[in-house]
This record gives sequence, C-alpha cells and structure tokens, in this order.
Amino acid sequence: MAEKRASALYVYTTILGAAGGSVVGSDRRRFAAPEHLPPDLALAVARTVQLFGYEARRAGVQLSFRGPETLLVSCDSRDLTDAVGHALVSCIEMARESGRVDLHLEPRGAVAVLTVRAEGGSGRRDEAEPHFQALRRLAPDAGCELSIEHPSAGGARLSLSFLHPR
Repeated sequence: MAEKRASALYVYTTILGAAGGSVVGSDRRRFAAPEHLPPDLALAVARTVQLFGYEARRAGVQLSFRGPETLLVSCDSRDLTDAVGHALVSCIEMARESGRVDLHLEPRGAVAVLTVRAEGGSGRRDEAEPHFQALRRLAPDAGCELSIEHPSAGGARLSLSFLHPR
C-alpha cells in the first residue's frame, strides 16, 4: 500500500495478515471464538461486524445484519472466523464511499448460509482481491461451500454455506 491510510484493508491485514489468510500471534485469541466452544456462525458474524464496523463507517459504508443470535455449524472455529472476516472486508472494499454491505444469515435444512452483499459506492476490486483469494483458500479448510459473484452493475455477492447440525 503506497499510503498509510486507515482503511478496512489496512486494519484487516494488520490484524489477520491477508497474505497468510489467518490471524497471527496473540491477536487470534482476541478475534476468534474460544476453541472449547462449538463453532457459532452467528457469533463469528457479530464479532466480525463489531471489529470492522468502525472502519466501515470511516469508509462510508453502511453495515446491516439479519439473522439468528446463534447458529451452530460443523467446522473449525478458527477457520470460520477468518472466512467471515475476509468475506466482510472484501465487501467493505467493494462498497467504499456511500455503499452498503448486507449480511444475511439463515438455516436452510442441513446447511447454514451466510450471504454477504456489497452494493453501491465506488468499489475497489484491487483492494478486495487479496481477501477474495484468502477466502478461496480458507473455504475448504473451513468446511465451507463458497460462491463469489461480481454483478456487471458492480459490487459483490458472496455466499458461504456450512453444515448445520440439527
């Protein structure tokens, strides 16, 4: 990055390390859910929105979340948190300057689906791309089926599906 600006990408790479795609050192303990608890997708989304909410506002991006307060899934909680973080930050970058990012979480039978949609703004695909790539690398380890779409009108739509124990 040529300039030292406080963007969601800069903060995210500082905390998570986009090149490695995972939280490093003691930061993992602050960001990830405790390993002794079952993986909760709703909690991972809430923690990620809390962590990056301020940066989203600074970037002129409105965040909204719809979904249950808890939704257990079958995966590694560390990979789950990293995947949700990369999904959100990539969409924040795609919706910069007056855009919005909507997160929608719902159980659909045997799976839990998180949809993250970026609309409006002046998207920066080059800033978001490292997070799309990290998400593609993390998805198999997280037990996640991933879909990334880039509509011709701009923005992005990500869908992350995890097995949902009943």
